[in-house]
Amino acid sequence: MAYIELPISHGTPHQSFSVQLDGSVYQVRLRFNSRAGHWAMDLADAGGTPLALGIAVRLGVDLLAQYSAASFPPGVLFALNWTDQYQEPDRKNMGSDVSLIFEEAL
Repeated sequence: MAYIELPISHGTPHQSFSVQLDGSVYQVRLRFNSRAGHWAMDLADAGGTPLALGIAVRLGVDLLAQYSAASFPPGVLFALNWTDQYQEPDRKNMGSDVSLIFEEAL
């Protein structure tokens, strides 16, 4: 079982990148919702077809747990704050103190 840290840029409130998870390529888009005060994540397949939109990025939960379709990676995706286990991801700490970690199922 391997852990993958997603390539999040610090200080960028809107970002997109591709990442390989459990052998398949996915497109991830992160954006900070200033009105709601949290990060939202969109997940798409390699071709750009949306799989899930607006997933709230919170500590202590599997961000993909509610999705069980075969098109989703079978591992666990979670946010981890390396400096304060109770400080939720905010506009300033995402990509520095807070990382998105994927635990492969393979």
